[in-house]
Amino acid sequence: MRSRIFLAGCLLIFLSTLGGVSAVRAAISMDHTRGYILLHVNSLGAAWYVLPTKTERFYIKNGDAAYSALRNFGLGITDADLWQIPIGIQQPAGVMDNDQDGLADKLEEALGTNNTNTDSDNDGYSDLDELNNSYNPLNSTKLTINTELVDRLKGYILLQVESRGEAWYVNPADGKRYYMADGDWAYEIMRLKSLGINDDIAQIPLYDGVLQCDQSIDCMIGSIEVFTDFEGVVVSDISLFGQQVQVWSKLEYSATSVASRYPWTWTTLRQTVNGVEQENVVGTGQHCRSNHYTDLIDVLSEVKLGNYSTETPSTMLCESFGTE
Repeated sequence: MRSRIFLAGCLLIFLSTLGGVSAVRAAISMDHTRGYILLHVNSLGAAWYVLPTKTERFYIKNGDAAYSALRNFGLGITDADLWQIPIGIQQPAGVMDNDQDGLADKLEEALGTNNTNTDSDNDGYSDLDELNNSYNPLNSTKLTINTELVDRLKGYILLQVESRGEAWYVNPADGKRYYMADGDWAYEIMRLKSLGINDDIAQIPLYDGVLQCDQSIDCMIGSIEVFTDFEGVVVSDISLFGQQVQVWSKLEYSATSVASRYPWTWTTLRQTVNGVEQENVVGTGQHCRSNHYTDLIDVLSEVKLGNYSTETPSTMLCESFGTE
């Protein structure tokens, strides 16, 4: 692998221990896997999220990529409706729990409970006990569980539209919602709430959409590995001839055109030199291809490590656009 790589546009697995994993019985229809997270046991536990709306699977490389990817499939929900779905308590080991009540601080923040008081509503019952017994820890009332709503939302990623977009996964197996505060949290949910599956997973088609990876390099790499289209933004800092250059480049990857001339495109969205905006390069970029799709993975891996170069690797063919 090259120690330094190019960044075009201007100057230029998830692995599981399988603990707690159930097995998918061969007799179960692949349609019945919708909304589940599957671990391919014959492929070192590679994780896949099966969309709840149609039987297509999406590759989850690791926690960071998972959080970015799963939010692509998120469904907005109001706080009133969210409270009608029972809460599952599942959190990574070692997370901060200021009041030592069994509820992590981040979970309490999402719920609105007090992370310095084990009994937020001071009714004599701990927040954890109330949640485990379907009571609201904020006001001592019995939670009203809407079974019809739960059944309809099993397997979905829910985003709180009236708050800060907190993400919850409704586990199809138990109908409970599990908080995904960040990548580590998502990793834990996937590891413990997934189903093991053998090579029958090949019966489930790959995701046939364009994934929005935002700035997640892991999301981009994971998408390339399983030939999934994506768009993302690569941000880099380059020291060149004593100048500090910062670049924001949009990367568009088309897996369906791997055999065509230019499977991916870099476009400069923004560039600064020593903090001064360089508007003349906005919209310029390069169309690129390579004989080996893994070359782009190598490029992105080096970008993640902070290794940059304005040189185009010899294995790549690129054509500039937007320049005079």
